[in-house]
Amino acid sequence: MFNTLKSFILNKATQREQLPGTVKNSAGGYSFAVDSWTQFERFLLLGTSGGTYYIGERDLTKENLDAVLKCIDENGALAVKLIEDVSIAGRAPKNDPAIFALALACSTSNDLTRQLALNAVPNVCRTFTHLSHFLTYIKQGKLRGFGRGLTRAVARWFNEKPVEDLAYQAIKYQSRDGYSQQDAYRLSHPARFLKLEAESPRRLVYNFIAKGEVPEELNGYESDEYKPVLRLAAAQSVSKGRSENIVNAIEQWDLPMETVPTESRTREVYKAVLRKAGLTWILRNLGNLTAQGVLDSRSELEFVIERLTSRQQLRKARIHPLAIFQALRIYVTGKGYKGSNTWTPKRRLIDALDEAFYASFKELEPTGKRILYAVDVSGSMRGARASGLTNIAVFEAAAVMTMAAASVEEDFTLIAFDTATFELNQLSKRQRLDDLVARFQSFGGGGTDCALPFQYALDKKLKVDAFVVFTDSETWAGNQHPIYALDAYRKRMNLPNTKAINVAMTANRFTTLPSSDPFTLECYGFDTSIPSVISLFLSGS
Repeated sequence: MFNTLKSFILNKATQREQLPGTVKNSAGGYSFAVDSWTQFERFLLLGTSGGTYYIGERDLTKENLDAVLKCIDENGALAVKLIEDVSIAGRAPKNDPAIFALALACSTSNDLTRQLALNAVPNVCRTFTHLSHFLTYIKQGKLRGFGRGLTRAVARWFNEKPVEDLAYQAIKYQSRDGYSQQDAYRLSHPARFLKLEAESPRRLVYNFIAKGEVPEELNGYESDEYKPVLRLAAAQSVSKGRSENIVNAIEQWDLPMETVPTESRTREVYKAVLRKAGLTWILRNLGNLTAQGVLDSRSELEFVIERLTSRQQLRKARIHPLAIFQALRIYVTGKGYKGSNTWTPKRRLIDALDEAFYASFKELEPTGKRILYAVDVSGSMRGARASGLTNIAVFEAAAVMTMAAASVEEDFTLIAFDTATFELNQLSKRQRLDDLVARFQSFGGGGTDCALPFQYALDKKLKVDAFVVFTDSETWAGNQHPIYALDAYRKRMNLPNTKAINVAMTANRFTTLPSSDPFTLECYGFDTSIPSVISLFLSGS
């Protein structure tokens, strides 16, 4: 057994007493501290928006900032690669932490790291919204000046995009965070890095971004290569109220809703946009589509359901499972969080969102292992928002991510805990998400005792191959440290190789299990790869 256990008398220390190798956590108990790279990855996947129950957003961000900077300083190339990997794969609910970390890497004094980070800007900042966040972090944080390297990086953002995509960005994301595309264009002057003919499609799109102008006379631009320019002209005509038929313009030129004046957004307009829209827009507008009566049509409803439940399309659009759960949470209420919009939820659409949640993960094979899943429902898990999602508490996110991990398993036990244990074995592994969360909402709210999952299994004489515990690791209320409870379970059940996985739900620096134990693993709660990582770890010898 690992050295920590050998250096302390079994069962003599409560969780408010320090063991060798532990540090005081934010709740006043003692936990193990993760290393800087683990905290860096936690930050990228979990973010710090909203802080935690014990730590304010500003302090939590500062704590993570120190870890990010340390990793960039230790191995900048590896840090930039991790940022790119998390962002490009869509592993996190929000891209903002990756963008922020990239802004820091672009501002380091190390020439190689800085160049690698600048080269990564178009990969991480894929939309103008991302780019505006990146520029805002640099400007407001006074991280660096807008010198030659940053100028070229932003210019590459423009120059490396296909003309069709560039035109779409110009239409959909004209201004974000106080930055307009015109601002970003004038800061970087991308055209000077290319040899462009005066009438080339890219030059004309750049003229639109820089001056808001399209050619007054469009004759001679009928060929396919000039379609982006004609699309800009159509978008400008619709946005300025000059289009005689908005629906035809949307259908012909694939125009987003941002081009349509609010007073012109009729049912037919929503129907036309729906047929052209991406999955992210559909998820965010299910209430509007229902309220407008668009989904009263069987064909439109079937179209939405087919899009939502397509595993291929969900992956292509980088739709995170929590984004789907958030859409479900809003949709079932029948009203928006802002404004006065209301609707009557459609049962088939609710079921489709539930199916979409599971489809957003990689296909998994069951491990065949006996697994106990435990969800921390203590007050600290209730008092923090999941990755800044205003309507989802951390414990609710933990509950649905647990079911994603358990969805393919045949032999599992599910419990919740704070300072007591709550059994949920009567729940189906494919019970609908909103029903599942409602059950979890009826439990907990007290202190945190992360030893309870191991004690529960021992008391019940459950033979378990692995424990998977979703928690913020702010344990303090128990009379026994979690590592002692795990050790007692292994010894008394004669299962010395029982594995334990700590799934971190907040970006603090704590964990309940030591890294020196080869049968333990640290995961991150909002990572889309969680079920597959757990499956691989449990399938190993």
